[in-house]
Amino acid sequence: TRIFSYLTKADGEEFPGKLACDNGGHMQKLEDGTNLISQMSDYFDFLVTNSVTQEGLWTAPYLDAWGLGLMVTYAIPVVSTSSKKLLGVVGIDATLDEIENLIVSEKWGSVYAFLINKEGETIFHPLLKPSSKLSDDPIFITISKLEQRDGKPENFSIVENNMKAGKSGFTYIKNAVRGVPKGDFSDGVKVFIMPATYYYTSLNQSEYSFAFSLADTDSTFRRSNEPQDKSSLPMSVFNILTEYNSPLAKERLNKNGSDLYKEMEIKYDEPKYKGLTVTYKHSSVKFAPKCYCNPNKFIFDDDLAMKTVMAHEFMNGDDNPGCPNGTFEKNIKADVLITSQIEAIWKKRNFDLLKDVKWTYIGCRSGVFRTYPGHRSSRPYDPTK
Repeated sequence: TRIFSYLTKADGEEFPGKLACDNGGHMQKLEDGTNLISQMSDYFDFLVTNSVTQEGLWTAPYLDAWGLGLMVTYAIPVVSTSSKKLLGVVGIDATLDEIENLIVSEKWGSVYAFLINKEGETIFHPLLKPSSKLSDDPIFITISKLEQRDGKPENFSIVENNMKAGKSGFTYIKNAVRGVPKGDFSDGVKVFIMPATYYYTSLNQSEYSFAFSLADTDSTFRRSNEPQDKSSLPMSVFNILTEYNSPLAKERLNKNGSDLYKEMEIKYDEPKYKGLTVTYKHSSVKFAPKCYCNPNKFIFDDDLAMKTVMAHEFMNGDDNPGCPNGTFEKNIKADVLITSQIEAIWKKRNFDLLKDVKWTYIGCRSGVFRTYPGHRSSRPYDPTK
């Protein structure tokens, strides 16, 4: 047993200090009642030295004060190698949006994913709409309330308990409960009872586990394939139109004396599109963050010229390595090429109310978004949301 004590100013109170020092503890004498934290700094340092660990810790989700929404922090102590004292803490923040991008990038068919902590509280689930107001406390309900109805199916408890224990595996459930929003969250939820398999695992060295729910019908789902004959397909244009006039784009994209920016006939401040840059000659393609192998890098990368050149070369070239060696998810190229064929139809339309149509667009499950006239969409926009 180690004994820790502190003494007041009176000289007669020496016994507690002797008791601490004789038993591997620590004694601190207080001169007066002011600034106790400062006076007891050695006492706290001793506690830190004997209890600090070099291992990192994950926080519970909390609302960011700067309006970034729900986030978690991974923090690790910085300890002096000589004195063993705690010097500070290093932390890395991640918003739940970033974590969600990484999880949902692997979805297909009716597959969905969810994330829970070791207490079984749901951190991310398609049926949860997280609060974004700082005045609201995050409320986390147990995963069983989303994946079970009146305690059924009973064997979902196997999934929940294994995930809480940090185990990896899969469980097949004949009568799985699978809910999806009808539209917006205010429209309610559609619930389907169908066979499904839950694949689950823990996130390394954290208190979190995530799972994918795959219906039996998802085993036959196929991604779109790229057209074999691409010779008749039109050129696809990235949505950051002004960057086609950048020195980098002129060097990399102009071939045989062409001036791509000039050929695109880009216009600004048209009567119908005040304050915007548009082109009537092309539709434009926007990629949601989940279309990128590294969604976080895309969100925070401000090199718009390079981003535009890489997207243009990816859409119109033959090199398509996919992740992890490339920049873009491999399957999105098919959606770019297939949707490019609708551009000719959009441009040839002629009907009485066309003057009232501001935008025409198509959004794909993969996150590919094509719109006409071509114009720039906001960076985090995802048509699937």
